[in-house]
Amino acid sequence: MQRFPQDELINYLKQLIKEFSDFPQSAKILHWAIEQIEQVKEAEITAMLQRLEEEDEDW
Repeated sequence: MQRFPQDELINYLKQLIKEFSDFPQSAKILHWAIEQIEQVKEAEITAMLQRLEEEDEDW
């Protein structure tokens, strides 16, 4: 499976959440950031699949 640049950032933020377990508000913000990054990643995957479908139709 292809790795995306966001994967490394998401993993890093998940590690930070563990380190910030004593600070629930900070952990909540990190969770929100991960959700936002995952949405961007999904949008990029969708756009990539759409481009592939369009290229396939051109054949």
